[in-house]
Amino acid sequence: MVVYSICWRGIYMETWLLDGENGSLPIPEGFTFWSSPRPESAEMVQQGGGLAVLFRTGTPITWCRELSSTECMVLDLPTLTIVLVYLPPPASPWLQSVAMDPLQFLSGVLGIWALLLKPLLLLGDCNAHTASLSSLPSILPRYSVDPKSDTRGRWLVDECQANNLAILNGSSYDSSRQSDADDGWTSFQPNGRAVVDYAAISVSVLHMLREFSVMNWSAWSDHAFLSLSLTSPSAGPVMPTWQRLRLPHPQKLRVSPFIALPSLDNLPPELCGPPSTLDLRALWPCPLGGMPSHCLGLWGVSS
Repeated sequence: MVVYSICWRGIYMETWLLDGENGSLPIPEGFTFWSSPRPESAEMVQQGGGLAVLFRTGTPITWCRELSSTECMVLDLPTLTIVLVYLPPPASPWLQSVAMDPLQFLSGVLGIWALLLKPLLLLGDCNAHTASLSSLPSILPRYSVDPKSDTRGRWLVDECQANNLAILNGSSYDSSRQSDADDGWTSFQPNGRAVVDYAAISVSVLHMLREFSVMNWSAWSDHAFLSLSLTSPSAGPVMPTWQRLRLPHPQKLRVSPFIALPSLDNLPPELCGPPSTLDLRALWPCPLGGMPSHCLGLWGVSS
């Protein structure tokens, strides 16, 4: 088994860091720190926003900068992509100065990864209220301690539903829900508590989830920590992007034709005869919409 270490308390939203300021931070030995700060304001206002990640050096992780922004950080691992996001409050003045609305940007990133068919983990301070709405109610219903929902919250649920992402807050995977009926709040402001920070994961990798919980609120932050642990088999299936596709050797398929098709029972006998007489005569990799595919030729003796 392979465990990738994005260390505890290692993903940060609203860092308020300036460009280049991360170089003066005391980074633990053996770890690497990446920061995506907002550009410094010309109006000399307090720095806001920004994302960062602290991870163990040597972790096979790539920062996809061409698909990232100051409010969205895309981190690619061999079997999983992590999307970190900070969505400023709807009334934030920062929204007037960005080239693209952060919600539209996030929607585009999620749409791209849906086309790539690669599992995804979404983590973020979304400033969205979802109440107990579930993106996939038949698979993973939710019970939230926060009964409030709003327009952005419903938008977030719809985006997760469209991209087969299951929201973990308040679900059966949420250990904070099981430990205390009043646990699970993520934001602590002068006007009260709320749930606005979320974790959502592709349904296809729910089995990789070891634990998820909302950690007890720390006095030095106005947001709680989301703790999540995933483990993936080192030889687990990787979605067939063209860079990773490895076609089986033709001779292997010839010797074992049953691995070429999920089932031979549905093939008409007049076409191929008994399964024992099947022979694999051709195997070609061919492009299908820009991605490789298998093209097989199967026929029986004397057919």
